[in-house]
Amino acid sequence: MESVELPPRQPPDVTGGPPPAPDVTGGRESEHFLMFFPWIRVGAWAGTALLAAAVVGCEPTNEAGTTPAATTSSNTPSAPASPTATATPPAPPDLSTLPAETLLARTKAAASAAPGVRVKGLLVDSTGDLRLDLQLSKGGGQGAFVLAGTPITYRVVGKDVYMLMSEATIRAMAKADKASKAETSAMLSLLKGKWIKPSKIDAEGRALIDMTKQGTFFKDFFAEIGRPTKTGKKVVDGVLSVGLVAQGATLWVDTRTARPVRFQNGAGRDFMTFTDYGRVPAPKAPPAGLIVDGKGLGI
Repeated sequence: MESVELPPRQPPDVTGGPPPAPDVTGGRESEHFLMFFPWIRVGAWAGTALLAAAVVGCEPTNEAGTTPAATTSSNTPSAPASPTATATPPAPPDLSTLPAETLLARTKAAASAAPGVRVKGLLVDSTGDLRLDLQLSKGGGQGAFVLAGTPITYRVVGKDVYMLMSEATIRAMAKADKASKAETSAMLSLLKGKWIKPSKIDAEGRALIDMTKQGTFFKDFFAEIGRPTKTGKKVVDGVLSVGLVAQGATLWVDTRTARPVRFQNGAGRDFMTFTDYGRVPAPKAPPAGLIVDGKGLGI
């Protein structure tokens, strides 16, 4: 199959669930990965630490109901039941037979229409590892980011944004600001275990927030793919998949549903997995007693 060369891009500077994230260092391979995310920059994380975050994933619960079978009684012997034929449902179509660009269009539509999805992954560059765990839904999302060993937490509910910083992150910020021991203690007393509701959000912070919304996440994710080529079929993360390849990166998609399964660069270091379709709970606002108004903090 003839591959199509995509136009070169300027990569940004800037992410596991099963299977475990590989232990990696370095970062040249992230250039391929970042062609799909021109709006992610590691510099933005350092400059907007308060606008990144991690929310512990909630295990979704499902309710199931059953209808009792109807019973009848009769003094008259019933006629023998006539045998009924059981129809065999048709097998789902094998989407791997579609042309690469047609399959990509189906994948975009399937990802956007899915009722929620969990995205986990790792991104590596010269500044260190960026790990993410996102739970995306139509009305908002929640996720976990760890950069340079410091976890930061955020939650988006509709148009409202809430941020939760770990103690390690608060101490790291205090150290960077050369805060005294007393000032650090005051910061911990005010912010530890509390959700900050910011009064203003800069452009880079807005990009991070958009990552937690299913619609904007996939819109930006697919924006830079271009015209991919197609691989053969392969079982990826337990799902029979077909790969869409561009500039050394591969997006594996389900051959039955066209939904994304795994995104991985050529070296296998930077990756994202897509799981739990339809099983991600909608996020809820934190309890009022745990919310801190960011306006008083200048945030």
